[in-house]
Amino acid sequence: MTYRVIIDFGPTELSVMIDSNTSDNNEIYNKTMLYLKNEGWTLPNEYPAITITPAPEWDEA
Repeated sequence: MTYRVIIDFGPTELSVMIDSNTSDNNEIYNKTMLYLKNEGWTLPNEYPAITITPAPEWDEA
């Protein structure tokens, strides 16, 4: 399943599409943060607001 993860730092919002075999929000969040770190993203050292929602429209048919 594909999930839309929105990371909101106030004036800056980042939306990431992530594939996951689990529906556990903590695991999806951790996978997203690891992906961003591996891609070289540097995020602010503050706790963001997180929204995780299923995005079945992004799954392959």
